[in-house]
Amino acid sequence: MADDGTLTIHMTADQAPYFDVYTTPAHTTTQNMTGYALKFVIRRTVNGRPDQTATGLVFSATTASGISIGDGAGTGSRATVTITDADITSWTPGRNYRGALWRTDDGSDTPIWDGPVVLLEAAAQ
Repeated sequence: MADDGTLTIHMTADQAPYFDVYTTPAHTTTQNMTGYALKFVIRRTVNGRPDQTATGLVFSATTASGISIGDGAGTGSRATVTITDADITSWTPGRNYRGALWRTDDGSDTPIWDGPVVLLEAAAQ
C-alpha cells in the first residue's frame, strides 16, 4: 500500500497485500487479531462511491478462504489477503475501485481498513 492508503494491484500477477493493524493512531500498539473473522472486499465505484450492489463486487476473501492472520509488527497483527492473477482477469484497469477489510465476528462488524484501489496493467514479462 502507498503511504496515502491506496492499494495498488497489478493485473496478471499473483499478489498478497497485507494490513498491519494497530490500536493507536501513532502505531505504537499492535492489535492481536488471532481468532478474528475477517472479510476483504473490492468493489467498483460509481461517481466516486462504492457500488454496493451484487454486480459492484469484484473480489471477496475471508479468513475461511483467502485471508491469513500472522505476525507483523506484533503477534497476530497482520492480515494477508491472497489475490491470484485469475481473480482479476475481467477487471478494467484504473482507479474505479474501493476496498475494505472488515472484522466480521458476531457483534463486531467493523472496518479495519478502507481505501481506494488502483488496478494497473503491467508490461508483459
